[in-house]
Amino acid sequence: MNSILVIAESDHGIRIASAIAFGILYFDYTLTYSAEVERFWKGRFSFASFIFYFNRYLALFGHIPVLYEFYGTHSQEVCSRVQMYHQLLAGITQVIVAGLQLFRIHALYHGNRRITSALSCLCLVCCAISAWAVSQAWHQPSGDKTMAGIPGVGCDLTMTEAQGKYLSFVWASVLAWDTTVFALTVYRVLGSGSRWRGSLMGVLLRDGAFYFAVLLVCHMCNILTCLLAQAVTRGISVTITNVIASSLITRLMLNLRDPRLLRNQSSGVTELSDLPWRANTGPHGSSAKSTGTSSHETSEGGSSGL
Repeated sequence: MNSILVIAESDHGIRIASAIAFGILYFDYTLTYSAEVERFWKGRFSFASFIFYFNRYLALFGHIPVLYEFYGTHSQEVCSRVQMYHQLLAGITQVIVAGLQLFRIHALYHGNRRITSALSCLCLVCCAISAWAVSQAWHQPSGDKTMAGIPGVGCDLTMTEAQGKYLSFVWASVLAWDTTVFALTVYRVLGSGSRWRGSLMGVLLRDGAFYFAVLLVCHMCNILTCLLAQAVTRGISVTITNVIASSLITRLMLNLRDPRLLRNQSSGVTELSDLPWRANTGPHGSSAKSTGTSSHETSEGGSSGL
């Protein structure tokens, strides 16, 4: 039975953690808005730019109802609906991020079908495990729901021990996926035999390493809190993990269209000159050639596939 005190303590902790997450999300948007305009708005619309916008603005506007969930007081019916929406938003966010990572690896390995197929299968397995775990968690008893929606307390944001165990499978699956993507990135970059410092390959390695290190900490926090923490703090880092994942993948895509990187690549064809996901093509859809401006377009193509 969840007491009012436990619910209030859980709400307080999650509200603080979520305030940090939302601060990161919206402040990072203000920091990167001008880069977005220069590197995406002024370019040709492509599938990659669509995914970029979808990830970017789903995070920005999709979390508004989550703010309503965390900082308002509602009836149990409203709490249940908003909490289900929040879980769906978290799942969609992770799927989008995984899709963008898959595009990066697809481009990095020049469309290698075996790598892409194997990684796609792994993605499907991770999604299936996560869907099963979430469905099992939804069917677990959630404590005394009569406590939810009490003025000054808000929705019951606590998580039972059984729910925590099932949700740990979700974050273990995400961690396995991120580890695989990072390993493939390192293997491709270091095994390319080319000079990668200051190049597109270097950016891929640098950003990939930073992304993996930050998300490794977040995923381990989620797994450990789901399995070992008390009800008050169980799952406290979930929202901040989703926000950080979305923000970091946005920065990864922005960095690949950095004009400084394009200038560094202007002396020759980039390492990823045959990328299948190009942002800029000719008027008849033909890919750019290795001319004075091809380096720019090839790098843009790399970002579209990555």
